Formats: sequence, structure tokens, C-alpha cells
Amino acid sequence: MRIAGIIVSACIMLVAAGAEESAAGPFDFLPEVVATVDSVPIRRDELAAQLTLSRQAPPNADRAVLARLMRQAVEERIYLDIIRQLLAEQRIVPDEASALAYLKEMNALLPRGIPGVPPAEFARLAAEPQFQLNAALHRYFKQCYPDWVKVDDREVENAYRLDQQRFLLPEKLELGVIEVERSRDNARETIEDARARLRQGENFDRVAAEVSPDGVKSSAETVMELFRISGAKIPVRGVSEVLESGDRFLLLMVRERIPARFVPLKDAAPYLREQLAAAKVGRALELLLRRELARRDIRYFPDVPSGGNSVQRK
Repeated sequence: MRIAGIIVSACIMLVAAGAEESAAGPFDFLPEVVATVDSVPIRRDELAAQLTLSRQAPPNADRAVLARLMRQAVEERIYLDIIRQLLAEQRIVPDEASALAYLKEMNALLPRGIPGVPPAEFARLAAEPQFQLNAALHRYFKQCYPDWVKVDDREVENAYRLDQQRFLLPEKLELGVIEVERSRDNARETIEDARARLRQGENFDRVAAEVSPDGVKSSAETVMELFRISGAKIPVRGVSEVLESGDRFLLLMVRERIPARFVPLKDAAPYLREQLAAAKVGRALELLLRRELARRDIRYFPDVPSGGNSVQRK
């Protein structure tokens, strides 16, 4: 049996599992029962419908190609049924809610979350059947076979050293912005007066509330571009010159500035340990499936592509 790529293949079957049974179509040369598992039949028509739905069967394919596709679909069905059974025994369900919870748990393991995966992407990822299954399998092996996905300290340290750049936290900057529209009476004098007050140490929030009660209308991108061009060297609590953007005058104050830094190994270790364990799930699943397959009486009934009688094989 071919087990490589099982997670991806099983997910294809998972997506197609809701397909209704239909006529076998181009697969009608195959026997109605294409395999049995412990005498339980796997029927040709159901798998044919799934292959058609997923568009895996090329048009005008010859019988040899179709027979191979059906054999692959049978194997994937057997794998998926075993996986479902194993997960169900532990009351683990590969669903969107569980996948989302898994992402949030992983995100909480690092100071600023999963590198390269903003929380806004979590819902999209959690909705993918492949990710749902992967998250469920990760939980299954940690719960039932922790030694199979165990990660030691040396593995964690090596992964950190090899990919340390991924744990670089960019500079964190908090800016205060005061904005005055040019059309306002005495706009220039107002913004200059606000700057003078801030330089004398007045509270920023109080000055901003008086001078710019309607808040800031300029986009964050505009503000950051102004800061990059004109204010990048402003010290903490420092105030920029009066800046101009379209029909507005602006002032920028650097309220807080945390330099770029690496997440220390001790802080990155819990996340890396989980990530490395997840990477071991594929191999662990292959070993587990081989064991489970050996315990079952699996028989295939493929048709000989050149014609003739069906051949029974185990």
C-alpha cells in the first residue's frame, strides 16, 4: 500500500466525502465492490462519484489509468476510515473550532504570535480540512503516543539557531499624532503653539484633545511615511517639526520605542517544541497506519485493464 502523502490525500477524500452516490460512469468496467475491509465492502460507485467531484479522473482516460485511480481512492478511503476511527476513540474531532483553538494555543506561545501568520488569517486556515486534520492528528499523537513525536532540547536549540531570523521582533513604535486642517482659522499658529507646549513638557493627551478634538484622519500609512522621511531620529518623548500632508498639518511625538530584538531561545522553545512535534506527525502516522493495516483483513478486487476476470488479491 502507498502511504506517502497520506495527510494530503486523506483530506481530498474528506472534502469529497459528502458526495452523493452516482453512476460509475467511466469506472463501470470495475466490479461493484472494489475492496473489503474485515468483510465490510467498499463500493465502486461511491468512490467514482468522489473522483468525479474532485476532478481527478481525466477525460477519455484508458482503463489502466482509471483502475490505478480507483485503487488509489480505495487506499485513501481505508486510510481515512482508520484515522477517523482512531480519532473517534479519543473523542478528537477534526473541525474548524478545534483547529482555531489549536492556532490560538500556538499563537500564545510567542510574545508576538506565530511568525508570518497574523491572527486575521486564523479563521481562513482553520476552515481548511487539511489543517483541521493535521491539528487533530497532532493532538492525537501527543495524547496517545507522546514518545513518537517527542522533541528533545537539542532539536529545539538547533531549530532556533538555523532559523533565528524568524524570531526577530521588529522595532516597536508608538506614535502620538496631532492633526490640524489647513482650512482652519490660524491653523499654522495653532499647530506651532501645540508643538511649543509639548516641548515644554505638557501632557500629550491633553494638548491633543484641545488642538485636535476630532482625532486623526490621516491613514496609518501616511503617518508612518511622514515619520520615516522626517522624524525617524526623534528621541522618545521628542516632538517632530510641523509636518505637512495634503490639506493637513501634523505633529508626531515618539511615545515609546522598543528596538528590534530576537525572541530569546527560552521564550521561543515552547513554540518550537510544538512545531517540531507537528512535523513528526507525518512519520508517526505512517508507522501507526502500517500497524493498523496489518491488523485488518483487506482484500482488493481490481479489474485486469486488458480485460478478463477480476482478480482477488490481499
